[in-house]
Amino acid sequence: MARPRVAIIGAGMAGLAAGRALVDAGFAVQLFDKGRAPGGRLSWRRGEAASFDHGAQYVRAKNEAFAIYLEAAERAGCAARWPEAEAARGDGRPAYVGLPGMSGLVGPIGRGLDVASATQVGDASRSDDGWRLADAHGAGLGRFDALVVAIPAPQALGLFEGHPLADPLRDAAYAPCWTAMFAFGQGVELPQIERDDDGPLAWVAHDGGKPGRGGAATLVVQAGPDWSASNLERSREEVAADMLAALRARHPALPAPAQVDAHRWRFAQVIRAIGAPCVVEADAGLAFCGDYCLGPRVEAAFDSGRAAGSALARLLG
Repeated sequence: MARPRVAIIGAGMAGLAAGRALVDAGFAVQLFDKGRAPGGRLSWRRGEAASFDHGAQYVRAKNEAFAIYLEAAERAGCAARWPEAEAARGDGRPAYVGLPGMSGLVGPIGRGLDVASATQVGDASRSDDGWRLADAHGAGLGRFDALVVAIPAPQALGLFEGHPLADPLRDAAYAPCWTAMFAFGQGVELPQIERDDDGPLAWVAHDGGKPGRGGAATLVVQAGPDWSASNLERSREEVAADMLAALRARHPALPAPAQVDAHRWRFAQVIRAIGAPCVVEADAGLAFCGDYCLGPRVEAAFDSGRAAGSALARLLG
């Protein structure tokens, strides 16, 4: 008898965790992700001259399951502790970064999973024989016995517009974040870590000073939620220029950077979670998961994805 086939929309930490739980339970799993590589906000932008962690800057664990995962990732050479971040937080909890970039953190959990990257799911329809998916151009992506939706709640609601199955997701809320990336010439003295509550310089870090980055003269600057929201629809060039001006006002000795870029995260941080590990519709063979279920941490996405995968595995039997 053929194994039930499960589709997962989204290959960030939540989708990968769901996929791992389902594959380990013996199911055939296909993940779809619109990005160029798995990881979601555990992102690493590689350029010709410099590379940057332009999403999550580091991760920490509150609970045992994620702590065990991070320790295993470190042993596998996919993660390392970042002493400067631990010192900045000052509470004694380990802070991990991925190797060689933040996307390395999903290496262990994603190993062996089948991910169709650069594939945006544009339609998901339920019929008597299961779920049928199509991409954004209408091309069919296959039929599946069950479906996990592991993308930000607003995107999931857009895909299931008007469908009552997705109603619980309406309670989730996010804050955006603008990230600016600057590369300087070698030998430039850079700040290590600076934190603020909001404004254009809520987070400033010597990205090249992280473990495994070789000391490159690169800075990642992230704006706070209010500033990001106020400037959300401006161009990358305008935002990067304003963030650079604020940075050089704080550090007048900084020269002009050799490389400048910016990235807008519309759904960067959960500010209101729905308060459940996942949402499962048993009759439809459907599960929703993501950090919006539990809170604003990569660990929340990990826990939510595991919960969704385990719930569907029990359901499919």
